[in-house]
Amino acid sequence: MSNNLFGRIPLSIQALMAIKPRNPNLWEFNFIDALHHIFYIKTISLPFIKLETETRSTGTKHYTKFVSEEEFKITFHETQDFQILHYLETWMDTVFSPFLKVFNIGVHVKQASLRFMDYLPGASILPIPVPVRMYTFNDILIKGIDNKELDYEKTEGDTISANFIAKSVWRTGI
Repeated sequence: MSNNLFGRIPLSIQALMAIKPRNPNLWEFNFIDALHHIFYIKTISLPFIKLETETRSTGTKHYTKFVSEEEFKITFHETQDFQILHYLETWMDTVFSPFLKVFNIGVHVKQASLRFMDYLPGASILPIPVPVRMYTFNDILIKGIDNKELDYEKTEGDTISANFIAKSVWRTGI
């Protein structure tokens, strides 16, 4: 048995090049309180757990602790009516009043999920998307919205980025 990523059969360079990348249209990001909004994401930096190691005097390495990356950034594809910006600004306004320059009292956390979808093979004439991997974000706080750059010559569409922090991120094995 070989020690490669794909199991028992070693893959050639040609076989690895033939593997299709993930379809970016099959990412679904949803805030639980806004299921009627469509959040198409361009990029996301998923927070993962990292293991730290230490070298002993004998030269061997051992694990010492884990570090959880809590902060993450998402770049959303904006809609024509600035639906994503409105949602994020409304959330920010519940946290901090820019006019009074005070923090508002209340619960500001949200729950969200990120699902990677793939098509069910050979199900019917129309492809059926099914979830293949899912991340659940618990108790998200918004940290800020990145500066908005308006460019009328952009051909890829308008985007908006925001920074968040989560209490925990769980991967579920779908």
